Amino acid sequence: MRKWSAQRGFTLIELMITVFLSAIVLTFAVPSFRSIVQDNRLVTQINNLTTDLSLARSEAVKRGRRVTVCSGAVAANGDGCASPADWAGGWSAFVDVDGDGTLDTADGDLALRSHVPLEGGLTLDYSGANRITFDARGATTNIGTFALCDDRGAGHARGRIISMTGRVRTADPGGCS
Repeated sequence: MRKWSAQRGFTLIELMITVFLSAIVLTFAVPSFRSIVQDNRLVTQINNLTTDLSLARSEAVKRGRRVTVCSGAVAANGDGCASPADWAGGWSAFVDVDGDGTLDTADGDLALRSHVPLEGGLTLDYSGANRITFDARGATTNIGTFALCDDRGAGHARGRIISMTGRVRTADPGGCS
């Protein structure tokens, strides 16, 4: 005759304890994971802005022409910068051949880069200005501070300041609107 061996596996009590401990761990992990995702979103967007501003400045020096970074979506048909300034609605960088601050391919202006509107409830403000123009030396008269904020407020905001020389660097963003 064959001898039956004992079944191996989890008991109901062991399974319930495992589920209970998993629930406790997830209770603490999920909120901090959300914070990590929000921080990464802020860092990504402020880095995109910094990259586009640095590109515009270097293109102005390289081409020996004015380059403008404009708030809002700028269409290739010559629609101007968003007024009032709507940096959260995206931005565009273009070679501003005629110096009018408006992208108009008929005047020889050349689009360099365009950024889509920000998602996830982010706000981006820049001292009320709707454009930044770099001259052939890379300098600008549109000095100010960008403040990128989310729903957590100023404590988590990211900032970038543009100096008269056109240099973009990390800064205290101040308050969020």
